Amino acid sequence: MDDAREAYWHEGEPRIVASGRWQQDEFGDTTYIPDHVRPSTAAGADDPPVGGDLMDAPAGDPASDGYRVRSARTWAAARRDYLAGDAAEAVCARYDLKLGTLRSRAAREGWRRSDIEDVWPDPQDEDADPTPPDLTQMAAQALMRLNRALQRGRAVEAASWLRTWRALTDPALLAAAEPKVEPTPDPLATLEQDLQEVAAVARDAAALSPDDHAGRRAIEARMAALKTRLDPEGRISDDSDELDSVFSEDEVSP
Repeated sequence: MDDAREAYWHEGEPRIVASGRWQQDEFGDTTYIPDHVRPSTAAGADDPPVGGDLMDAPAGDPASDGYRVRSARTWAAARRDYLAGDAAEAVCARYDLKLGTLRSRAAREGWRRSDIEDVWPDPQDEDADPTPPDLTQMAAQALMRLNRALQRGRAVEAASWLRTWRALTDPALLAAAEPKVEPTPDPLATLEQDLQEVAAVARDAAALSPDDHAGRRAIEARMAALKTRLDPEGRISDDSDELDSVFSEDEVSP
């Protein structure tokens, strides 16, 4: 009885026709790999099988269910278009490639896009440049690259340059980048302030007692500060010998 039930149980179960595993690369792309087809980790894993005609594997190939081997001709064409400046998404859609696989191969083989200029270190980069960036010139460069991308049919790159141009032409950013101009002081207001300070020093000096030496030193310091500000070139002389001699001559003269 138990043997018959066990046989009936196994007969009702679905029959396993295939098995395998899922693999995820560093870019998040997942690929199902059957047990009978394993991707090789050798350097020539992307090359076609020996004896192939440099074409992709046929649709009926078991490898087409998960891991598909691309021909050298396909990768050469994808590399040519990518280096010419086409977006990675467009290249993958054109040649039926995975985005993660394309980026991994480009990084491994050192593909360098023609629309990306080599950046060489500038020995003057270590010194801080006091000159603020010219946002108008930067916006003009972004607009020029936007036009170039549109002429070459690179929609993704053109959209990126369009966002950059809009950010650089933001009125709030332009207003913040404008240098602040200090207001020019009014000469009459400055003269009136100087006269008020001179009058204040004179009043404080007249109110000093003869024995207040500390107050006298404070008055002298204030007078020296006023002289430095009002006469920075030293045109006013402190030598009073000639005045004393004049006053002395006036006193003895009848």
